[in-house]
Amino acid sequence: MTQRDKKGQFKPGHSGNPKGRPSSSSQDIRDCLSKESHKVAEVIIKEALKGKPWACKLVFERLCPPLKAQASTVKFALPNQDNPIEMAKNLLNSIASGTLPPDIGSQLVAAVTQLVRITDTQQKLLNDEEDIPIDKIQIQLVDSNGKYVESFDEL
Repeated sequence: MTQRDKKGQFKPGHSGNPKGRPSSSSQDIRDCLSKESHKVAEVIIKEALKGKPWACKLVFERLCPPLKAQASTVKFALPNQDNPIEMAKNLLNSIASGTLPPDIGSQLVAAVTQLVRITDTQQKLLNDEEDIPIDKIQIQLVDSNGKYVESFDEL
């Protein structure tokens, strides 16, 4: 019998699933197919060569997977780099004029927003009279969709 605390949670060292996760039948099927995969591939290719649509679909799905969308490289100058509001306005104008794709523009506006937040935090820290230890400072990065990210590389 499992042991629980007063809140109904399992006590440390006592699992709610003592027998563990059951064996997956899909894993058994994968193991079987991996042993005979070359035979399965031969049958599918033969059927595709006969013109069977289901086999053709399988072959093409594996040979030519759908391409993932990628943003193209965009080069442009950002005037008024000391004024983030002007930077954001220039980005929005570039989006509106069609020289900057909306998805990339949105990411850049989000980056400008983060720059403003970082600058504001820096000013508050510089103007604050008491010293704040560096290990107490937390910076949260948010992408253009409002999702928190771990590093600038994810923006």
